[in-house]
Amino acid sequence: MNDGIIIQLGVPAQHVEVATDLYCDAFREKLTPFLGEPERAARFLATGLAPDRAFLALQNGKVVGIAGFKVDSRGLYEPGVGRFFKEYGWSAPARIFGLLLLERAESQDLLLMDGIAVSESVRGRGIGTRLLEAIEDHAQRLNKRSIRLDVIDTNPGARRLYERFGFEARETKSIGPLKLLFSFGGSTEMRKQVSEPS
Repeated sequence: MNDGIIIQLGVPAQHVEVATDLYCDAFREKLTPFLGEPERAARFLATGLAPDRAFLALQNGKVVGIAGFKVDSRGLYEPGVGRFFKEYGWSAPARIFGLLLLERAESQDLLLMDGIAVSESVRGRGIGTRLLEAIEDHAQRLNKRSIRLDVIDTNPGARRLYERFGFEARETKSIGPLKLLFSFGGSTEMRKQVSEPS
């Protein structure tokens, strides 16, 4: 496909800021209650980005998409407790606790996705699908048997993309009292079986 789009594993240093801005804007509903507005959240998270835990979509050298994943207890962003206290002071413990409530359990045969975001200007051009294909290929290389992601109930467009790509809905969970903090009421676990490498 000659559209100038390249999908690559890893986030080079020159793309960290833009990739993190894109990620934080896409996940503002989840991040804002604990990390502040997307600009502040991005400034903070960029310091803890794990460059080998993401695929980037680049169009003519510009970041237009990112798909993160978690393996061996390391996700896309791991800023560390010290950075939390430096940025947020006395409120750091509550913010850390809140984010831990959103964590999902890992398992040996599962690749856990850590978010996917595509620039609004290029949506509808198959970039999200290409990032998911890269994630699936990576899961095969790591000998994972399935991929998991979670989609919030206020993002039906993302859910449709995942379903088209072969993800199946599993359990839907309400976030209960946390609804007071968030603009969504629950999320659905979605999984896709990974075929054996040919």
